[in-house]
Amino acid sequence: GVNTLAKDPTNLSLVLSGDYSGEIRMWNISKRELCHTVKAHRGFVTGLVVAPDGAAYFSSSKDKTVRMWDMDGTSQQDEHGEPRPLAEYLGDRPFTSVDHHWNNG
Repeated sequence: GVNTLAKDPTNLSLVLSGDYSGEIRMWNISKRELCHTVKAHRGFVTGLVVAPDGAAYFSSSKDKTVRMWDMDGTSQQDEHGEPRPLAEYLGDRPFTSVDHHWNNG
């Protein structure tokens, strides 16, 4: 089941959902279709947020990681063609959510 949702502030048709299996799905709600799916975490996804410029999104999980992902999901891929995070931050304890600042200052 879905645990968390995030919307893209630059494209109101795009919504991300994170679930208990560790997957993140990007949805185009105006077309009512699934854009792509990423097996993002080993634990369930506890938080999602899209960067203010809409270029990337961040996910947090019970697996003690926060990961940064490219919005189109194609810039970094592993040898099997699966998306890889642009960056990964490992914590001492599981993360319960993730957020960002809306301005640079």
